[in-house]
Amino acid sequence: MPDKFPNLETAAVTKSQSIEYLTMRKTLPLLPMKVTPAAPLRWARDGVLCRNGERVYLKHIRMGGRILTREAWIQEFFDAQVAANIAPRPARMPPMNPERNLRKTIGGLTIRSHAEADAHLKAKGM
Repeated sequence: MPDKFPNLETAAVTKSQSIEYLTMRKTLPLLPMKVTPAAPLRWARDGVLCRNGERVYLKHIRMGGRILTREAWIQEFFDAQVAANIAPRPARMPPMNPERNLRKTIGGLTIRSHAEADAHLKAKGM
């Protein structure tokens, strides 16, 4: 049965082979634009709503109360936004009843046009 937790001699990894995780503040110099220090945290927690309605999140891990990400995950985040913004927008649903927006109710009477409203007012003597 393989050992789940190898000792340090068998798991020796050089600095160049290790995966470097970055705090959200250390990601700021890697970004192509200037953003507030809270932006990467917001991208990880809340995501970004794209044009097609899809929400894209920055991949991250939690370690000891800190939220960490990787440079490759930042690039994937921006690539996913580009792909989502290029995708066509979903079609809007047509209204259930097209005349619904044209109707007005005045004193319990449904009026569909100005002519009907004028005729109703003339009938009431106004």
